[in-house]
Amino acid sequence: MKISWYGQAMTLIETLEGLRIVSDPYGEGTGYKVPGLRADMVSVSHDHFDHNAVETLKGSPVLINKEGDREISGVSFRGVSSFHDTEKGAARGLNLIFRIKADNITIVHMGDIGHVIDSDTASLLRPCDILILPVGGIYTVDGDGAFAIVEKLRPSIIIPVHYNTPKNILGLGAADNFIEKFMDVRSGDELVVDRKSLPKMPVVYQLNPLGER
Repeated sequence: MKISWYGQAMTLIETLEGLRIVSDPYGEGTGYKVPGLRADMVSVSHDHFDHNAVETLKGSPVLINKEGDREISGVSFRGVSSFHDTEKGAARGLNLIFRIKADNITIVHMGDIGHVIDSDTASLLRPCDILILPVGGIYTVDGDGAFAIVEKLRPSIIIPVHYNTPKNILGLGAADNFIEKFMDVRSGDELVVDRKSLPKMPVVYQLNPLGER
């Protein structure tokens, strides 16, 4: 399996069989280049322009934007309802967390989670091998909130997203307050992983935002 990050919360998962799963595609207005990826499936956490730009994708991807369980071409999705803020959605609305199972690996994409999840929500998402979550604050949890989510889900690999980078123009906070909480931090353009290579201790992969190229 290969995972890439483009900016904001937009990620691409490529399975061993060549299926391409995009989560939270952004549109114009983020500062990043809109990549126009080909996709077989696309998950959307909420209807904000920097997360729901399905029209920018090539192909005819199956849209996953509802709560509940669904299986498509051997890939399973679980949508779990949450909030975009700490006020039960009163400030910014709802947010869907997606648990995605493919290649015998479970990925949890937190979308624009704005609060620390409770134990009931955590139980719907575990076991979690790879956790993709926002860390930049302002519109989502910050580094401390993200770390509290990590403690609840206990993933092997953490991919921080939705934080300030040189080309981001949305005023997000930095990732530093989150990254500094971990001893093993690695970087690169993509994460290539299989079941056997999952680390025993948590590793942060700070991926380069490909939308800046």
